[in-house]
Amino acid sequence: MAENKIQHFVPQFLLRNFSVNQEQTHIALFNIRKEKFVSKTEIRTQAEKKYYYGDDGEVEKLLSMIEDRTAPIIKKMIEKNELPEVYSKGHYNLITFIMTMIGRTKYMGDTGLNPSDWTLGLEQISLLL
Repeated sequence: MAENKIQHFVPQFLLRNFSVNQEQTHIALFNIRKEKFVSKTEIRTQAEKKYYYGDDGEVEKLLSMIEDRTAPIIKKMIEKNELPEVYSKGHYNLITFIMTMIGRTKYMGDTGLNPSDWTLGLEQISLLL
């Protein structure tokens, strides 16, 4: 069984950029289905599902590795308002992260596609970075 049974399809480090408190633990949201605004809810409980990437933990580990490489790049982009240099390691890490985000959305999960199917090549890509 995977160590982390709660698996996020939107990384928490991204959601923290929209935090409504100094500790970066809460965000505001609008629930479209219920047509309800929530002024403060915990980030850790949003955009997640139990064993979304399966229960062996392999996909989760790979995504965590990609997120760990990308979080400082995105932080720098926000703080300095600049993108990584084209063809740099940061540039390729950012592209890899964007590619994974397409596949890990709730919409893609609801299609019935197995998340491990679209991540098979990511391990090889990540070895190059």
